[in-house]
Amino acid sequence: MNARHLKHEDYKPVPWKNGLGTTLELASAQCPRSENSEAFMWRISIADMVQSNEFSLFPNTRRILTVMNGEGLVLKGAETGNSFTCLPFSPVSFSGSEVLYGELVNGPVQNFNVMVNGDSADAAVQIIENTLNLELSGDVNYFYVLPASVAAYFSSQSGTMLVRAGESYLIEASGSVSVGLQAEANLPFRVMHVCIAFK
Repeated sequence: MNARHLKHEDYKPVPWKNGLGTTLELASAQCPRSENSEAFMWRISIADMVQSNEFSLFPNTRRILTVMNGEGLVLKGAETGNSFTCLPFSPVSFSGSEVLYGELVNGPVQNFNVMVNGDSADAAVQIIENTLNLELSGDVNYFYVLPASVAAYFSSQSGTMLVRAGESYLIEASGSVSVGLQAEANLPFRVMHVCIAFK
């Protein structure tokens, strides 16, 4: 098991593929079998969307978008006619291969984005708001303490770590892992949890 505490200096800004903005990459891993240095097996990021625009294409990629700030947006398929309504803290999964236009509901939004290579991995996203003990499965478990939240203690076989608002806790392990979460001073907190399982 490998556990890491990721801070602001570990994140990096990455331009959108369509050139219309910038995303803040929180964590990622490259595809080991790809000759393309930019090909990722999984990537977790945050993007500020200040105006309605077309989404970048990521062929053979499964995406999960969760609105963290703002009132939401609607994703409209330019070719298929599919429509996805993205409301705050309600993860929405869709294909990165589809041409989508993102229409803001009522002003800017901030999105928490998870992308995985469709041939190599699956992912799930949940929002944690209570002190609890988790039995984790999957190969990668990533936790992001939201900026408006208080700090949270993460306890595992690697020890106990205080992760402050805007920071992350990343666990890479094969098999079951036990993790405890408790907010600092037992105050209310909110954490994004991503579980990634390799195929």
